[in-house]
Amino acid sequence: MEHQVTEKDLYVALSYLFAEAEPPYEYIHKVVSHFPLAVVETAFFNYVGPYCYPNLMSPIPPVYEIFDEQELLDNIQKRKHEYQTLRNKLLRYFLRFYLSSLWSEFSEHIERIKNNSKIT
Repeated sequence: MEHQVTEKDLYVALSYLFAEAEPPYEYIHKVVSHFPLAVVETAFFNYVGPYCYPNLMSPIPPVYEIFDEQELLDNIQKRKHEYQTLRNKLLRYFLRFYLSSLWSEFSEHIERIKNNSKIT
């Protein structure tokens, strides 16, 4: 029986982009290909990014390969309940700017995979 890909799988896959190690783009692509790009972008900027971005700002990132899955999912669930607070709106605005290059890089890698090109 094949595993049904869920939004939780999407959140975990996107969290790899925020770890210090090289992201497993092919794995991430397998997960994100089950969702419309708008859903992936929303998950990236509104749910995964707010929890994971501090790892990118640290001189010595505490997370090298993977975030704790349960902690990530619990934080996202909490963030969904607080979605409309001013603090979260401001954070999402900041992350649209701060994470734009990471999103662009991710999109390029995914396009290369779609085009069956070798990822460098």
